[in-house]
Amino acid sequence: SQVTGNTATAVGGNGGGGGIVNVYGSLTLTKSQVNRNTTGGVGGGIWNVYDGSVSLVESQVNWNSASYDGGGIWNGYPGSGPSTVTLCPRSKVQHNTAGGNGGGIWTYAPETILNGPATTPPSYSGTGVAYNTANGVPSGNNLATNPINIFGN
Repeated sequence: SQVTGNTATAVGGNGGGGGIVNVYGSLTLTKSQVNRNTTGGVGGGIWNVYDGSVSLVESQVNWNSASYDGGGIWNGYPGSGPSTVTLCPRSKVQHNTAGGNGGGIWTYAPETILNGPATTPPSYSGTGVAYNTANGVPSGNNLATNPINIFGN
């Protein structure tokens, strides 16, 4: 599946999700692409909030942009409940841009699992994950041993 070339308008950084908005839902993207979406708010590719759950399985979130935070993915929201993003092997978050923090991913930690279930961990290079340290550190984020592809953000 492909979610490509969409634009979401947001006022003052409120709202977003240029490609996908997931609110209270459970979403698994398998062998899918969320590419070249934009928002005037947060979460250029995916905006996941209010107990939402997103899993990327062999999927890509590439070339998305947000005027504020989370060029590729924005996860969680203050007081919204434990939203989660699970990035499984062979998933990529790359070449996304944000006017603020988290070119690749912005999360209200510890709600992001950077290394989902794997038999073979994928490769990693570069940076692109930002998180609100007041809420802790994202879980499963041992990028030295079990990384996923987050680069060029």
